[in-house]
Parts: sequence; C-alpha cells; structure tokens
Amino acid sequence: MKTQEKPLFWDYAIFNDDAELIGIEEDAPQEAVESYEEYLKMKKKAEEEGLKL
Repeated sequence: MKTQEKPLFWDYAIFNDDAELIGIEEDAPQEAVESYEEYLKMKKKAEEEGLKL
C-alpha cells in the first residue's frame, strides 16, 4: 500500500474550530502557496463532480 505524502502547504495550514482547512498562513513560502492553490483547484473540480474532500 502506498502512503500519501503531506502537501507542501500543510505546515502553514490554518483550520477553523471544526477542524476544516480554511487557508494558509500569510508568510508561507511561494512553493507552499502554489501547492495550496493546486489543492483548491483539485477541491473545486471534485466538488463539481459531486465529491467532498
């Protein structure tokens, strides 16, 4: 079984009180920002297909 690596933005993730990802820290490095933007695109596409991440 293959394990999934944590996303580059994970160390900069911000969560609300319900443990939902709501953003990343403002001082996150560019590679983390780009990783988070890719995640948002993937999430939007999944939601359009009826999936929830």
